Amino acid sequence: HWGAGLRHNEAGNDSLVGHKDMDHLGMPREGRISIMNPLSAEQDALRTALAPGLMYDLRNNLAQGAQGLRLFELANIFEADAASETTARETGMLGVLLYGARYDTAWPQAEGDMDYADLKGVVENLLHYLHLGAPDCRSVEGHPFLLPCVELVLEGRTAGVMGRVKPALAEHYHARKDVWLAELNLEVLRELHDAVQ
Repeated sequence: HWGAGLRHNEAGNDSLVGHKDMDHLGMPREGRISIMNPLSAEQDALRTALAPGLMYDLRNNLAQGAQGLRLFELANIFEADAASETTARETGMLGVLLYGARYDTAWPQAEGDMDYADLKGVVENLLHYLHLGAPDCRSVEGHPFLLPCVELVLEGRTAGVMGRVKPALAEHYHARKDVWLAELNLEVLRELHDAVQ
């Protein structure tokens, strides 16, 4: 099981998100798929990334008093694709979100909040578990909601991104500390994994 070695809580979010949530994160409008008769404005589009759902989970957990959070989600994203039979392209993704205290309050001697090194460690552990090498980490500019943002390249292929959610955007979800987020393309990872077997 993918998440078994991660010691994270699994998030199970609906495929539906709000256009306004994606707008808030600066995600491109191009390629989005709108829902014809949405039940609510909060769920009027299919997600093109896992970030909106994970940030929503963060907000809910913070409202319940969480001091530290490790979330992961395995789910599909959806993009308009005229060439596809259904005019929609689905891509399996793995999202990881880290926030706040590195350890539970039961471990007062272990101080500190999670940071980039924690996120990189989680991602590298996962790649190691899949028998894939360490990724080539390339800094990228201009990501809609991550700054700094690092692209993960394996065998010349982009396998995902990781970085810090821009604090001004994270505040909207009541985050008072840095939010570290990674999104990995499971289809690329699966192909690379099959190639090393």
